[in-house]
Amino acid sequence: MGHQGYPAGLLFSRSSGLDGAHYSTPKQGWETTSVTRPVMINHLAQAIRERSLIVHHRDTQSEFLTFVIKPTGKAEAQEGHHDDRVFSLGIALEMLNQAPPDSIKVEDTAIETRPTSYRPKHYAPTSRFASARLN
Repeated sequence: MGHQGYPAGLLFSRSSGLDGAHYSTPKQGWETTSVTRPVMINHLAQAIRERSLIVHHRDTQSEFLTFVIKPTGKAEAQEGHHDDRVFSLGIALEMLNQAPPDSIKVEDTAIETRPTSYRPKHYAPTSRFASARLN
């Protein structure tokens, strides 16, 4: 898949995996795996609980309300529902969390410190993902 005209220097790339292994050549894009998926979901859930991320879009709110931890332990949409918006928002939050401080701009002014980290201490599945009120 090509970059569809997007500048390569602005694409997310990773030089190591979550296990700490370093890649000889940086890999582009976020890779959702059985390791990165629960981490991403936990960061997203924590950001919503802390209200550092407020979801205003009704369709996205609706997806959160049908996003559950299944008996298998996998977080996903209930049968017959979608979770694309949940995952795209989770990936966007991961990109923000991993971005170099000098690459994040607010009104053309560089943020001098890293964004708040949303890294939880452990993964604790719950019966419903979106226990926080969504405004």
